[in-house]
Amino acid sequence: MAIEPKLKKLNWVKITNSMGTLLKHYLFPSLNSKQSIKSVITELIRDIDPYVVLDFAKLNDIAWIYANLVNWDDKHEYYKEFVKLQDEKLESALGDWDNIKNILSNKIRIFPMKSFLEYPFIDDDIDYVVVDKGKWKLCRKLLTQNGYKEGKINLREPGKIFLSLRNGEKAPKIHLHKSISWNGVKYLYSEVVWDRRRQIMIRERKIPVPSYEDEILIHALHSVFENKSIKFSEILHLTKITLHNNSDWDYIFNTGNDIGRRVGIEIFLRRLAFYQSKFFQQVTLLPFSNETDAMGDKTDAFVLPYYFTIDKVFLALANKVWYDFSKMNVDSLCRDFYAFLPDIPLYFRLKYRFSKKLKGLGICL
Repeated sequence: MAIEPKLKKLNWVKITNSMGTLLKHYLFPSLNSKQSIKSVITELIRDIDPYVVLDFAKLNDIAWIYANLVNWDDKHEYYKEFVKLQDEKLESALGDWDNIKNILSNKIRIFPMKSFLEYPFIDDDIDYVVVDKGKWKLCRKLLTQNGYKEGKINLREPGKIFLSLRNGEKAPKIHLHKSISWNGVKYLYSEVVWDRRRQIMIRERKIPVPSYEDEILIHALHSVFENKSIKFSEILHLTKITLHNNSDWDYIFNTGNDIGRRVGIEIFLRRLAFYQSKFFQQVTLLPFSNETDAMGDKTDAFVLPYYFTIDKVFLALANKVWYDFSKMNVDSLCRDFYAFLPDIPLYFRLKYRFSKKLKGLGICL
């Protein structure tokens, strides 16, 4: 469907604000809001092409929940097909989990991370971490002997392999991790995360996932050091986690100190606190006030996904390198430089690709 030229410069800001209102209704259904979910969506898609709104939701990993909130009629068959596809992808991912458990038969400990969230969501790939040291290759061998096909190993990520069992768009791929790491740099200790794990129920299946605190750490680290951005998905998922649970912030910040990444974690949490304050004004869930590091930012500070400014990215990376240098962690330091040196040009590439996507939708910031 063609995108109408009536889209204006600040439409992405409007979509962001409207989506924030919808998620506030979703999180706090008892709040006396002036606008119902139906009226927000009606106003939104009256001014903006509904396909553009869904593309916005896809970029923020909240498309499934948004499509569920849409008031169906004959004009939204595309939304219905999208929901059906997500449901099939989730069933496929859960089938993979059953299959992996049967293949490993408790011989190898494994858990998914940042893949099964606190709201309707399924990613295009599922990240699994092998807990037991020295058993990553054995795990790969057992899975490939039972029908899984391996993809290529990225030289920047020697501890991760791509695996797939089924073909087609409906089946999420598997990322099998040797440790909790990105770009070959370890972030957390798998054994500790495993010992602190919790169980969640998804469609009558028990799945081990990281504790609430480790969940916050994993998303913070992945957001700052890997994606260089924050999406609505992190805001929604972590708000739901902190809303009904008393998070152990001492553990979170002490862990940040122990692994040399507290600066990056705080950069993420301050940005998260800013968006929580913006969209859920009645809520203070983080150990920060409503002050924001967004003051002075341009318009793109108020749209999502939000890319951290280059000074914040550099500060987080430099702090980690300095930590390893001060501890004389030679192996880690070498890995830091190998992984981080391309990060600055990668940062600009990510922002360029995002800007290009917006222009393709007829939107400029």
